[in-house]
Amino acid sequence: QISRIILESEKSRIGISLLHKQINDIFNTQDAWTDLGYDINQSDINYANITSYSDQQVSIIFLYSFHTKVGDIGIKVKPFYTSVFESNSLGFSIDLGINRNFSDNLILGFSIDNLLSVNKWSTGEVYSLYPGLSSLISYSNSKHLIMSEFCISPSESKDILLNSSYKIGYENNIYKKVKFQIGYSSIKSFSL
Repeated sequence: QISRIILESEKSRIGISLLHKQINDIFNTQDAWTDLGYDINQSDINYANITSYSDQQVSIIFLYSFHTKVGDIGIKVKPFYTSVFESNSLGFSIDLGINRNFSDNLILGFSIDNLLSVNKWSTGEVYSLYPGLSSLISYSNSKHLIMSEFCISPSESKDILLNSSYKIGYENNIYKKVKFQIGYSSIKSFSL
């Protein structure tokens, strides 16, 4: 990902990012056996039907942010191209966010991800993602930074109404430009 603020004034900014994600030659096992809902034995697997696939996503992200009395408001527009196997899609999404500084140390932010989204595949399928809501709390001083993020979005499962996740992180300025960072996510992801 490459990002750059291209225009900046006292109250607003316009930025652009180029994003490219790609995975090559991953094993594809979907045709290697028939899933009948029971445990798979090794003898059920047809190894000749294991193939490989690649996928990628290329997008340009346009960001406009401006300062108001309520807080800093940002709008992100993301047109993208995706390819998986032989299928590809064109689409876009729009996100909206607001951050407010309550003191020199405390920031609170909210965002609506996928406020509007459309994705059209070469197979003819067209779909939109449901909007998700995120909140961010950040506390910092000269040596410490603590951040927490909580996200909720509608679930595609019939059994669960909402998906939720959280992330928490801590950063300590150890020495001049050396920082210690640690983080945890509810998807059981730990970083150091």
